[in-house]
Amino acid sequence: MQGLSEHWAEESRSCCKALRLGIVSANAINRLADIGFTGGVFTNTVPVQSITLFVLPFGTPPPAPSLQSGSLSSTNTFDLWLSGTARQRYVQTS
Repeated sequence: MQGLSEHWAEESRSCCKALRLGIVSANAINRLADIGFTGGVFTNTVPVQSITLFVLPFGTPPPAPSLQSGSLSSTNTFDLWLSGTARQRYVQTS
C-alpha cells in the first residue's frame, strides 16, 4: 500500500467529500467510500499498481450572470449586455 496526500488551496472544500472510484479484483469500476477534506486536504492509502479516480467537488460557484438591455432604437432593435464570469459558458435563447 502507498499513501497519497493531496493539498488543495481552496479551503471551501473542507465541507465536502471527494468521490472515489477504483478497479476491483473483478476488473470492474466500483464506487468506493467517499473521502472527506480537512482544511483543504484529503489523505488516502491506495494499493500498489492500482487505479483510483478521485472526483473533486466544484469549488465556490461563480456569481449569477446579469443581463442589461440598452435603449430601444427607432428600428425596434436594442443592445443587450451579459455580465458574467471569465471562463464560464452562457447560452442565451429567445
